[in-house]
Amino acid sequence: MSLILKVPTLNDDIQDFERLFSLHQQAIDSDREHLILDFSECQFLRHSAVAFLGGIVRSNQLKGKTVRIDWSSCSTPIATNLKKNGFYNAFSNDGQESNGNSIPYREYPIQDSDSFVSYLSEFWLGRGWIDISEYLKIEIINKIAEIHENAFEHAESKIGVFACGQRYPNLCELNLAIVDFGVGIPQRVRSHTGDPTISATEAIEWAMTRGNTTRGGCVSGGEGLDTLKRFVTQHNGAIQIISHNGYVLLTQDGVTCRECFSSFEGTLINIKFNCDESRYYKKPHRPNKPWFQSGVYTDGD
Repeated sequence: MSLILKVPTLNDDIQDFERLFSLHQQAIDSDREHLILDFSECQFLRHSAVAFLGGIVRSNQLKGKTVRIDWSSCSTPIATNLKKNGFYNAFSNDGQESNGNSIPYREYPIQDSDSFVSYLSEFWLGRGWIDISEYLKIEIINKIAEIHENAFEHAESKIGVFACGQRYPNLCELNLAIVDFGVGIPQRVRSHTGDPTISATEAIEWAMTRGNTTRGGCVSGGEGLDTLKRFVTQHNGAIQIISHNGYVLLTQDGVTCRECFSSFEGTLINIKFNCDESRYYKKPHRPNKPWFQSGVYTDGD
């Protein structure tokens, strides 16, 4: 007998992530070898949920379970979206992604930094959706690549990394979600600091502090999340980081920390950029200025 996993309508509020984690836990706890993803109760599916659902499928396949996606249960809008972003093709081997406003669904079962950087350059920041200087674009992409590398070098994700994004024109948002199903930030920080009492949210905040890193020896690191934090908070964006039962939201208004009812051992990072056409993002070269400034700059500024 199969276990039917009912995918609900999923946005990107904390309650939506808790529903996702609960779905993942159902699959983990089940002793049934056959799982079915059913979308009949799903009316909307954010890009972050798409990336996470891919991880649910692959993590259960790794355990020897069979997972079937009931495509007939998808409403027309959901089916269209999953075809555009490539999720349908990844699990049906039929059809081609058309992208549109999607940043395609991608799986990275092994570390492939070059391919991941190309993905970010071509599909995320290279499509003219955000007016950004080439210098700053390269720097941000390199910091995201650090997250990709950490998933393999420190998070020990056996199924790798999953990514998907979306441009939401009506919201002036450019979003990207990255998920790994590894040991999670809290476990890495507790092990590194030797303090098992650090809460999940405290561990995430520690990982986002400039200069902190769980890398050993003299290897530098730990600046990726800090760089993203400073960029998005100064430009009306947001970062959501969920790991174990810790939830941290960073916006220009500050940091919000909460505890999730459902836990997820890995790490999900959702990045929101403001893609208002009136904004231009440039990293100034003057050392007495902040790293990131918004507004239009002339050559003489």
